[in-house]
Amino acid sequence: ENINQWISEINAILSKKVSIMKVTNPNMVRQCNKQLWERYKSEELPDESRLFFTPEDIKGTSFATYHRKMLIILQKIGRLSVSTDSHLCRYFIK
Repeated sequence: ENINQWISEINAILSKKVSIMKVTNPNMVRQCNKQLWERYKSEELPDESRLFFTPEDIKGTSFATYHRKMLIILQKIGRLSVSTDSHLCRYFIK
């Protein structure tokens, strides 16, 4: 039950991210979402098209206190993969 709730939360995070990233012109982004749009653009990988989220995206969600345990469980059951570079940890959806 908890795993399904976590997956629903992740889907909500990704839906929000996709809706903000669809805007191609930064001048069209409302002021409140401009910082998120800029952060998302800076996190993008040029050769990667898979959806991902970062630990920063999890902040403010209902399971933020359990996110480490949740992410480990989802990795172990094969729902997530992790990629870390020198700047950022990205969690990719499988």
